[in-house]
Formats: sequence, C-alpha cells, structure tokens
Amino acid sequence: MKNSRTIAYGALLLTAMVTTGLQAQDTKGFSVGASLLGGVGNTYDAIDANSGFNVWAGYTVKTDMGFSFRPGIGYNTLIGGSVLGVPTNADDLAAAGSSYTIPGSNLKHTLTSVQVFTDFIVPIFNNRADWIIGLSLSKYHVKVSGAQAGQYSPVDLDAATRDDSSGSVLRTGDANGTVSVPGYKFGLRAGIDYKFNKQFSLQVLFQQTELGRIYGRPTQLPTLNPAWIEVGASYKF
Repeated sequence: MKNSRTIAYGALLLTAMVTTGLQAQDTKGFSVGASLLGGVGNTYDAIDANSGFNVWAGYTVKTDMGFSFRPGIGYNTLIGGSVLGVPTNADDLAAAGSSYTIPGSNLKHTLTSVQVFTDFIVPIFNNRADWIIGLSLSKYHVKVSGAQAGQYSPVDLDAATRDDSSGSVLRTGDANGTVSVPGYKFGLRAGIDYKFNKQFSLQVLFQQTELGRIYGRPTQLPTLNPAWIEVGASYKF
C-alpha cells in the first residue's frame, strides 16, 4: 500500500492545483447515501466478496479556493462466498510449490468497517456531475465461519491468526469467530456522481484500503487489502 499512499497524496495535490480558481457550484449542506458493493481484484479472488452494502453521511463545504470538500462517516460490509481453507503450514507448502489448500473445506468471510473520509469534489458537465477523490481511515472487523479443525483463512485474517515479530503467520486454535483488526487502515476513494436534481444523485465509487499484515516475506501467502466498486444513490438536504 506504500504506492497507494503516494498515488493518493499526489492525486489530491493535483486535484487541488487543477481546481484552484474554479467556482464550485455544489451547494453546502448535509447529505446521506447508500450503495451496493462488489469486491474486485484479490478481494474477489481470495474471499469471493461478491456482495455487500454501505451507508454514509457527510457535509459538503464550499471553499474560497474554488473547490468543495465533504467530510463524512460510513459503515461498509463486504460479504464473501465459500472459499477453500489452508492448513497450519500453508506458507511452507506455498514456498515449496505444493498445493496449500484443503479440498472440500468451506470458509466464509465477512468484512465490516466504520470509516471516516474526506472527499474533494470537482463539478463537471456544467454542474450535472462531479468528480470525487478522497482519503479514508477505517476500523475493521473480520468474521470467519465454516472452518473445521485444522482449517484456516487463506488470507490470514481469521480469529486464529497472529503475526510474530518476524512477520511469520501463526495459525492456532479455532479459526471461526470475529476479530477486531488492530489499528486504523488508510484508504483511497475515487469516483463520479450524476445529479438528477438538486437533491438526488447517482454515485459510482472505487475504494481501496489497507487491512493485511504490513510486513510479509515473499514465501508467505497473499495478504488482503480490500478493494471494491460501489454503486448507489445519495440525497442532499
């Protein structure tokens, strides 16, 4: 996610430079929204996160610099389908080029997060739509279900997984359960909304956040840093 951080900060700086001097036409005020989510990339491949939803609320502020920004808070849920679990020594098996999944296993993941964000908003198409780019911080909980004895999450995010000081994965105990992931996770948001009128808008947004272990060796299984597309509607008061 180091590259994502660099890209995010660069994109925000570019947005601020490009929009300085423009007259933002969005009106200030509160807005609320809801969206359906679908995982993309490794989020879909690793945990089959093909559905989910979010709700959010924000307040749009116009600035003298020519753009608007919208701080807000949201709740996101990504629901995974059935995936194969891995054994305790999955990293060693992967490093040796051997199969590291357990045939017939059936694990499901649910990722939930409370998120605070700030979006920069740039009007386009004669104020009929907006570009949106922003940053977020998320607090995650991960639920794993369906694991039998000796079966663990392939992305090392279950309740039985911890990292030791070297970054190695320790798999012990019952993988099922819900764990609060330590710390707050940085994220990037980008998308567009289309305004039907002054109150209702259709919003399409891409989000990428951190989640998995910060340090990992090349021989370890892939970690998971969730990414998803959301499509929904918003209402401005």
